[in-house]
Amino acid sequence: MIQLNLKKNLLFDAKFDMDEHSHVYCSEWIRDLVVESTGDSSYFPISSAGDFKYIAPDNLYLNEHAQLIYNYNKE
Repeated sequence: MIQLNLKKNLLFDAKFDMDEHSHVYCSEWIRDLVVESTGDSSYFPISSAGDFKYIAPDNLYLNEHAQLIYNYNKE
């Protein structure tokens, strides 16, 4: 799916519109890849603020499926 997205020239979605699929924002793109590979749409939750729905970065890494594999501390 990543290669397919590269071939499609998938663009960044500055409006964070989850209903528009030719543009995606980074956390939405990661969630879409995981859902595509696992078949589990509940793997990462969708947040909402009123009627606005979005994939917050916290939805990706603050859940039971994620673990820290690297931490860069620039001193």
